[in-house]
Order: sequence, then C-alpha cells, then structure tokens
Amino acid sequence: MEAERRIRFAEVKAVIAGSCNRKRHLGVDFVIWSRESAWFWLLIHPRGKGGMIGATTNEVRAMREVCLSIEAILAVSVTRSSQETAIN
Repeated sequence: MEAERRIRFAEVKAVIAGSCNRKRHLGVDFVIWSRESAWFWLLIHPRGKGGMIGATTNEVRAMREVCLSIEAILAVSVTRSSQETAIN
C-alpha cells in the first residue's frame, strides 16, 4: 500500500514538473499549476505525513485554498504541541 502511494505521488510530480509554479506560505512549500480551465495545488504536510491536493476554477481561488489549508495544518500542529506540553 505504501509503495503504491509513493508511485502515485511520483506520477503526480512528473505530470506537474514541467508546468508548476513553486510558492511558499508561512514556511511551507507548495506548487500550483493549471491544466485547461482548472487550477490545481499540491502541498506536502510539513511533518512529512501525507499531503493535500485541490482543484478549483481559477488561480486566485487556488492560492486562497492552499493558504487556508496550510494555516489549518499549522494550527493543528500548534494545538497538538501545546496539548503534549501540558500533559508532560
């Protein structure tokens, strides 16, 4: 199963490699690209435990979605760190 996921991710990376635009928000890298009339975004979880991909109708929405996703991921990470510190 894990090998299959790696293969799929490698395929996604290969498809976007030639036409992607790398960006960064709050220290997290992501890529954004378009195909025909759709815009896509891809980010890898900063802790290396998965990632997210999204699709929308235009570049502005894609940027907004990926930035909100990054902020949500980072907020969860901060909350978990705070909870772990409080327990210890």
